[in-house]
Amino acid sequence: MILLAAALLGGPAWAGSLIVSIGPETLIDVDRSGNWGRVYPAEDGVSWDLFIASGGDYLRYPMDADFVPDLTRGQALTGRTDLVDHSITRCPDGSWLHVSSSTTLLPDDTAWAFRYDADFTRTAEVQLYAAEPTQVHRDMPLLCTETFAATGFFDPENRLPFRLVELDDAAQPVRVDEPDFGAVATGSVLMDLDGALGIASFPGVEVDYLHVSEFSLPGLDLIDRHLQDVSPPGEKAYWSQGFARVGDRYVLAYMSRDETAGFASHDGNVWLGVFNLDWRLIERVPITTNMAPLGGMQPWITFRDDTIVLTYTKDLRTYRYDIVVDRVEAGLDPAPEAGARRAADTSDVSVDTWADSRGGCAGAALLLMAPVGLLGRRRRG
Repeated sequence: MILLAAALLGGPAWAGSLIVSIGPETLIDVDRSGNWGRVYPAEDGVSWDLFIASGGDYLRYPMDADFVPDLTRGQALTGRTDLVDHSITRCPDGSWLHVSSSTTLLPDDTAWAFRYDADFTRTAEVQLYAAEPTQVHRDMPLLCTETFAATGFFDPENRLPFRLVELDDAAQPVRVDEPDFGAVATGSVLMDLDGALGIASFPGVEVDYLHVSEFSLPGLDLIDRHLQDVSPPGEKAYWSQGFARVGDRYVLAYMSRDETAGFASHDGNVWLGVFNLDWRLIERVPITTNMAPLGGMQPWITFRDDTIVLTYTKDLRTYRYDIVVDRVEAGLDPAPEAGARRAADTSDVSVDTWADSRGGCAGAALLLMAPVGLLGRRRRG
């Protein structure tokens, strides 16, 4: 706990940790309320782009290297006033894909997809679903790679946790699939895992284990699945919407809270889970220290150089943490004493937590920051 406290105060990294320091919580002030704050590195490698939902639209603000937004250059992306939840991602060619929800008859019963070029000129607007009576379009994941773009939705009435909708370059749906996945699309993340499709989420019921499944592309055949207990003792983890690859580590941002603490709505605290490339949990790191009833939601991370930039929404404002990583520990730089890249994951301890029947899970309780393992039928070299 002493080492953890040192990290939270910006001290040096503890042995074997990816994290060197965690900066203070800082408001990104755009002089208006909003949610779904997302930060992306700009193409110049120095500045940043901020996206925030406000007034029924999704707004983009360019920011300088110090994350100060230029309020004179704010841009409404869609021109609509009825949008609710949002997800946006940059595609490899520099263009952008954006999905959103709106309400026709029932909350979030309608879904939209938009495309923008690299200059944020809208090139496509598609209504994916309209007044869908059973499907929920809130808190959706999104992915755009060179060969695959998709989002996902939850259909609770038909007991379908994840309906995957593949999109083309014009944001039109080209395939709808129901992948073999045990958790819900709401609050999930889609990931490009070395050309495979990854999905990470929580089941959203009594069990709070993180589900990660990997599928082949384009066939969407199940390659591997993992189940991991990432909840701190006495808390319940949920909402795994932030993901970044940091060298030979996967980093996932998710929420956690004591269900009896009295947090409002879905609010809680943001944690980071650090995994190796076979999805074995190496460490989990608390980021925010909110006290009930006011917490946060909608976690997000991006990575550039040696810093994970984490954002989340609290009280309709976007807050930021700068989290410096150990590039040698991540395998991004060679170890100084060896002059060669550090061998990855040689000391990780594996503890299986996936029951083949899905009828139960076995495994010892996790200790804070302790190395923990994960079942995987495929191993990455």
